[in-house]
Amino acid sequence: AAATNAIAKAINSGKHEITRDIWLPLVWYSLLTFLSKALKEAQSLIYIKVQQAAYIEIADTTFAHLHSLSLDWHLKKKLGNVVRSMDRGIAAAQQTMQYVFLYLVPTLVEAFAVVLIFVFHFENLRLAVFVGLNLFLYIYVTIKVTLWRKGFRAASTQKDNELHDRLTDSLINYETIKYFAAEPYERREYRSVVEKFQKFSMSVQASLSILNVGQQMIINFTLAGGMILSAVQVVQDPNPNLGNFVAINAYIINVFTPLSFLGTIYNMVISALVDMRSFGQLLAETAEIVDKQGAPELDTTVKNGQAMVEFRKVSFNYAKQPLMRSVKEVSFQVKRGGSMALVGTTGAGKTTITRLLFRFYDVMAGQVLVNSQDVRTVTQRSLR
Repeated sequence: AAATNAIAKAINSGKHEITRDIWLPLVWYSLLTFLSKALKEAQSLIYIKVQQAAYIEIADTTFAHLHSLSLDWHLKKKLGNVVRSMDRGIAAAQQTMQYVFLYLVPTLVEAFAVVLIFVFHFENLRLAVFVGLNLFLYIYVTIKVTLWRKGFRAASTQKDNELHDRLTDSLINYETIKYFAAEPYERREYRSVVEKFQKFSMSVQASLSILNVGQQMIINFTLAGGMILSAVQVVQDPNPNLGNFVAINAYIINVFTPLSFLGTIYNMVISALVDMRSFGQLLAETAEIVDKQGAPELDTTVKNGQAMVEFRKVSFNYAKQPLMRSVKEVSFQVKRGGSMALVGTTGAGKTTITRLLFRFYDVMAGQVLVNSQDVRTVTQRSLR
């Protein structure tokens, strides 16, 4: 505002020669314009430290949370989907803070301030009302169209998840694909997912173009109407003030310049919220196997005559697993320093026995004992 008023003062002071009344406001205009840009860059530099600290905390918390979840969750979850949701979620949390507090809020405050300047400084109520109504229309149209675009963005996000999940799954199962010579099939499936993703990406871009055109129409209409109202005020004033005409034009352009990015900013915020919803669902996952409150650490004291590892009539089956393939009343003992081999066909329960020993799952009946202590009564960390 100070820079714009300075240029108006320079115009009002001008005659037919360069005087101090002309060049001093021009110098102030240049300095204030530079100061505005410099402070904006300083703001970004200061925010980087906050941004980096927040990123580290969110990434660390998410990583620790994923490792705290049960083995069953990790076996059932699609790795590509999880990794993509984590990456986008962390970036979305960062972008939301950045766009809301560094761009959106200052832009709206500046727009409100310009309307007040038209009322109290230029004493042009009609101009203030006209610009204020068009600002409201601009914001309303931006929000409505962006909400309409939200559906395209959500669909694009889903296809992006499927794309990365398909790629990750295919590369992880490289050996199996080679066994069955399934490369052509995998290629067709991957190409199909990529084409669907590009289709929704096109919809996202097309809807953005519609928003940009609508915004530009409102900006040009406001600029034309504002200049007409300003010109009327200058003509009707017994002491014409050309500087005010130029200043009002500059104010309107300046207030809509950051607002021209409002659609992009709002879209980024909405997109970030969509990504954060998926990220929030990831963080909302809870571990099925948890330590009891106040659980002690495993006592590793050597006790003569006691088995180091003991299974007592242990029964267990996975969810949706046929009962005929479940572990039923398994009992055995392994003393300290001893060894035992588990022999059987695929699916006989060898891996399951190991998972129960390390308490990746809880038994449905019986007990798993280590040094005569039920593994469910001690902390998982000390057990493993």
